[in-house]
Amino acid sequence: MTANAPDLQLVGAAQLRRGGFCAELPDAAAGYLLAVLGTRGDWVEREELAALFWPQASAEDAQRNLRVNLNRLRDRLANWGVADALASERRRLRWLPGSDLSRARAARSAGSAADWHALSALAGGHFAQGLSFRGFPVLAEWAQGERRTLIALAREAVLRCAATATPAQTAHRAGRHLQAEPGDEDVLRVHLQALAALGRHEEVAHEFAAFDTRLRADVGLPASAALAQWAQQLGPGGLGSGAHASPQTEDHTLIARDDELAHARKLLGSARLLTLQGLGGVGKTRLARALVLAVEPSPQASLQAEPQADPKANTDAVLWLALADAFSVDELPHRVLRALRPNDALARDTAAQAGDLLRGVRLLVLDNLEQLLHQRSALHTLLSQWLQAAPALRVLVTSREALAHGNEVLLPLRALAVASPGSETLAAPAVRLLEAAARIARPGFDARPHAATLAAIAAHVGGLPLALQLAAQWLRVLSPADVLAALQRSVGALDTPSTGLAATLGRSWQLLDAPAQHALAALSVFVSPFTAAEAIDAGAAGLSDLARLSEQGLIEEADTPTTDSSGPSRLHLHPLVRAYAAERLAGQPAAARAAQERHALAVQRRLAVWLPWRQVDQRAALQAITTLLPDVLAAWQWALAQGRASFIAQAAPVLLNYYEKQGRWAEGIALFERAEPVFDAAVATELGAIAAVQRGRALLLYRDGRFDAAEALATRALAAARQLGHGEGIKANLNTLALARWLQGDLDGAEAAASEARDLAASEGDHASEAIFAGTLALLHKRRGRYADAEVGWRRALAVHREVGNWSSACVTLNNLGNLLRVMGRPDDAVALLDESLRLCDAYGFVSSRPFTLINLAQAHLAAGRPEAAESLALQALTEVRRAGERMLEAGTLLILAEMAVRAGQLTAAADHL
Repeated sequence: MTANAPDLQLVGAAQLRRGGFCAELPDAAAGYLLAVLGTRGDWVEREELAALFWPQASAEDAQRNLRVNLNRLRDRLANWGVADALASERRRLRWLPGSDLSRARAARSAGSAADWHALSALAGGHFAQGLSFRGFPVLAEWAQGERRTLIALAREAVLRCAATATPAQTAHRAGRHLQAEPGDEDVLRVHLQALAALGRHEEVAHEFAAFDTRLRADVGLPASAALAQWAQQLGPGGLGSGAHASPQTEDHTLIARDDELAHARKLLGSARLLTLQGLGGVGKTRLARALVLAVEPSPQASLQAEPQADPKANTDAVLWLALADAFSVDELPHRVLRALRPNDALARDTAAQAGDLLRGVRLLVLDNLEQLLHQRSALHTLLSQWLQAAPALRVLVTSREALAHGNEVLLPLRALAVASPGSETLAAPAVRLLEAAARIARPGFDARPHAATLAAIAAHVGGLPLALQLAAQWLRVLSPADVLAALQRSVGALDTPSTGLAATLGRSWQLLDAPAQHALAALSVFVSPFTAAEAIDAGAAGLSDLARLSEQGLIEEADTPTTDSSGPSRLHLHPLVRAYAAERLAGQPAAARAAQERHALAVQRRLAVWLPWRQVDQRAALQAITTLLPDVLAAWQWALAQGRASFIAQAAPVLLNYYEKQGRWAEGIALFERAEPVFDAAVATELGAIAAVQRGRALLLYRDGRFDAAEALATRALAAARQLGHGEGIKANLNTLALARWLQGDLDGAEAAASEARDLAASEGDHASEAIFAGTLALLHKRRGRYADAEVGWRRALAVHREVGNWSSACVTLNNLGNLLRVMGRPDDAVALLDESLRLCDAYGFVSSRPFTLINLAQAHLAAGRPEAAESLALQALTEVRRAGERMLEAGTLLILAEMAVRAGQLTAAADHL
């Protein structure tokens, strides 16, 4: 940057400098606009800026506001003599010189030692002081996020540079950071150690006491015993005298990882380079420590970074290098040399010197090696050199990403399993870890009264060990229910100043390049597991993005049971990764809207496959919709919020089939009822959505036994369908009217509606629908005592259903026909048909038809003189209807059981059933 070039300063006071000129950014929309452009340091879409500043305004009004304030900014820049620094295109804007903050981010990506030392000077700086962002609530949230990003960037720089900076530099930088973030335990450790190295031991005690007081006041928790003990040891001759000393106070207890530990031991027996790979916080370091202890030849073998014995004389030595603060592969040889021979003079070729010393080391542990994978080629060369120089050496690595080294054997580590439905809650591995950690944090803690809540906590954090440990610490002061509620509010709700989920997930985010970050954010709109093809179809990610995210452990294969093992793998984001990525996406309103729209359109395309219900594979449809349902409901809510009537009109019939066949009538009724008021019947495109949800709700109301409400709503839906000329809607609503009138005793009205529907289907050549309406007319024949006509009608309908593969209607028809034959005195014929109906229920997943079939089958067996079989079936039906909450079916089943009891002379039991 030349001396006369404009320099936008956003760290500290928000200013623009040029030569000797300095101007404060105005605390108004024009100043805020320059701050946004300067922070980004790249092109920014006008649409994104409009949404960020005026999210509640219409698109036209927001763009008008943007133009007005952009003109004000141009006037201000012209007065400052820097008008040319703002580049403007039709759709986007850019502040060409960038800012101190955008340059800092670029330096972080470069990752050189000089860059990191420069970044550490940002410690204690605040983002855009003097800009209040008042009147712009979404923009204020963005600014708060930038403040957090700046603090995190400076924090990372302070920690990275602690090993190479002088104690005085480290004490100054860490002290400035602690002024902004006084509860940061990691930086506090660096600060205290630097003070101790400078001999300022009284300040060590004072700073620790102040930290402990603040922690108690802010979160109600004292500093950990481990930190207090370590700080106390920072006296003359204690830990402060060693430049690389670190506390060894972590609890290395391993819970619910027996299988992984055994597998890792087996692999380490044959592999020279073993990588434990997984998401941050998944427990890689803990497993590595347990593995080292498991393979030690004696209790005296070392885990220290400074073994006391001469390594050349001790081939059992273990060297553990913690690399969380490393920034260059060039550091590794120096760290090995400092650990093994701290007093030796350094040779010109430190890598070879370290390799010579490693001949006496049996196991080298490189913890958090993902820090160095931006220099993958250099890292591969160094590891190959050491493995060749030290034939007995084995290397154990923990990393969020695989090294892709030729000698590498990879052991992916996943989060702990949570409780599955029907399993013993407290036996789930994730719940076991949470319970054990809770007992350490709160001695005497009894998990049994809180089993369900603990399981919910474990499920919410996806079994991630770090999250479970953090949650357990808060059980010292909060109830399990309070902990769960806090986690549901925000990813980082229970983070402590020194560690937490947000920081851990943020580090994984920072390791990604921009395309992978964009893909991860876009994938957060998926609620349920997805295939690669579905992610691509939704425009969320390409194959290369998915591969990159998989390498980082941010997406993984879902444990989704499927009957088709040859089908594509389903992927998912860990729940906490998804929540974090969703928060990042929410900070970019334009990108969020685009991702949600692409997702909804992709869901709509997938649902369209199952729209022609009578022609599709109904078993596959129900399975697919079950898997897709969370995403359908998310897209449904988006469509309602955006007024997308086309989505609702197409999705409603598919969801109607799903909710009806699954017996989830109340859910469907509520979903459709909430949607109807969103749209305006006077708008033709919106009337289609209204008609679709009315049609669905009317049928489900009938299924739920609310026949008068069903008739009234079906009448309204029929009028809308006639207005639209929607033949399928007309036929469906006529059938619902016929069914509702039938059960209210209006047989003539029912027959008129069913006959109209049948005739309309016949005129259209729609034989599949014609068979359904003929079945409805058969119900009326039976009600009028015309059993022969009813039998003929149902048998003809059944033949058509079988021919076209409409098995849900076939199941209902078999049920009705079987019940008719029982009434006609042919119970054995009835049993044969009802058995077939029950097989279809089980084979295709027609949950709602199953209880009716069981009840009718029980009656048929009773009529055939098999009371034991009848009672068994009736009791089975009673269990199922009670589980489903179907009160009308429960009453019918109890009546049948009462009849059986009367026939058996068990009058007391009959009275109980009645």
